[in-house]
Amino acid sequence: MKPGSEVPFLDGMDLGTGINTLELMPRGIGVHDANRSPPATRVPGGGGDITIFQLQHPTFIEGFYSALDLSLDFSAAFRLFGGNATFKFAENQKFNSFSQFLIASVTVTKAFKEIPEPQLDPVGRDLLANGDENRFLQEFGDMFVLGDRMGGLYYAVLEFTTTSKEDSEELSQSLDAIDFGGSRRPDKFSQSLSNLKGIFSSRANQLQVFQSGASGQSLETSIDGIINKAQNFASELGDNVVPISAVLRDYASLELPKPPNFTGVQAAAEVLLNYAVLRNEIVQKINDVEYIQLHPEQFIDAAKFDLRGMLQQLTQAMNQLRNNASTCVGSVKDCKFVDVTLPNITLPSRVPGGPKMT
Repeated sequence: MKPGSEVPFLDGMDLGTGINTLELMPRGIGVHDANRSPPATRVPGGGGDITIFQLQHPTFIEGFYSALDLSLDFSAAFRLFGGNATFKFAENQKFNSFSQFLIASVTVTKAFKEIPEPQLDPVGRDLLANGDENRFLQEFGDMFVLGDRMGGLYYAVLEFTTTSKEDSEELSQSLDAIDFGGSRRPDKFSQSLSNLKGIFSSRANQLQVFQSGASGQSLETSIDGIINKAQNFASELGDNVVPISAVLRDYASLELPKPPNFTGVQAAAEVLLNYAVLRNEIVQKINDVEYIQLHPEQFIDAAKFDLRGMLQQLTQAMNQLRNNASTCVGSVKDCKFVDVTLPNITLPSRVPGGPKMT
């Protein structure tokens, strides 16, 4: 993870808190402002209100995570060790190869708070002066929280059901005709969503929403509900802001008696990234198998396939992957990629046509 990385906020990511970036796990508070007494104090920074509207049509699982601001470059730890509330929401959506998904999002940034003059506490300085980098890593991690970005988040995930391969392809083309992308214009965002009304109402679909910040909880069940919520979310937020992300900085940026050398952590991060990519592949296969179990009529001779056995094999591969990742974190200097045996899964073919949803 690069210095200055901005990551989703986790409980415990107060200013000055050390972070083990391999697990994205908060450690002890080891940094404070040079003009203040520890522990670190939240210091107002800059930044006015900024609202970003986005509508995205992810076609693969990594694109789905990214649309929820969970891109792989920092969230490998989430995939392998568990993450924040947004990640748990993403997992519950069961992204699969047979449905079409749209994600409408509103991100409101109200302010940024940071430590103006970060300085390492005496305990950490003594550990580095004595060359005890391992103990420093255990106590304070390899980076620290320089600042927190305050605001609110709103996501609506729409799952469009299909009945066959041709139906899925036709629906995908219809959705691609919608104007996607990001904008600060609520009218453009609302128009794009309005264009989905006919498609959404003609199919058996699921709509799930997630909200962080503001006092009221989201219960939208329609396109109009999403549009109304998106248009009013910034005003609803008001002063009920929450930390939505944390900006990390490495300790080498501070004045230190002997800067730490965390090259082992950097190498381990590359290994974990490879595990996270494999984990995505396994998760998508698990979701696909579970979808077939729920909708066998959409597949040719689904009963002839050992779907339960496939899930067992995939679960075993996932457990092996997580064990390898945990071993890597437990011994950073010895961390090496150990290949995970992925089961050779052959899924039943989808029916070539069939009735469309009405």
